[in-house]
Amino acid sequence: MDRRRAMLWAMLAGSTLTTIYGLWPAGAPVKSAATRAPVNVGQGNAQAAEAAAPAAPPLSEQEWTAWRGRLAGAPRDPFFTMAEIAEMSRPPVAKRQTVAPASRPAPPEYTVKLVLLTGSQGRALIGDQIVKVGDMLGDERVIEIRRNEVVLEHSGARRRLELATGAVLATSGSSGPQIQPERTR
Repeated sequence: MDRRRAMLWAMLAGSTLTTIYGLWPAGAPVKSAATRAPVNVGQGNAQAAEAAAPAAPPLSEQEWTAWRGRLAGAPRDPFFTMAEIAEMSRPPVAKRQTVAPASRPAPPEYTVKLVLLTGSQGRALIGDQIVKVGDMLGDERVIEIRRNEVVLEHSGARRRLELATGAVLATSGSSGPQIQPERTR
């Protein structure tokens, strides 16, 4: 057995004995069987052995009450830390009801009907309004116009409006083919 393990066993034995001694009833502890006078017990004579071993007298009601009263002043439980014991002895904290902050109403629904990209500039037809980056759409500011979406921002919160299905994407100034908007009658 290495030195560390021997130290741990010694600490365990010492703490066990200290705990038992602290919880022992009032008065001197009863002598163990090793310190009692030896009794000659013949083979098969169990009744003589029982008669020779003195039985502990039962505790009176007063002694029992005194012993239980001493348990409250006993040293702390070795299996809990002082912080855990302090937490257990605190009264429960009443939970404070919090009122949810007033949330802003749902933003209006917009439909992106057309996105027009010209070089680095872009415009979009949202509902019946043509907007560019920096314009206001209701309470929201247009932050970015991309190929298939428009990004809006309100009080730091951003949302994306995707190009509606069947809507038109028009580009100019690029090397790719241009997509012309469909004409309605």
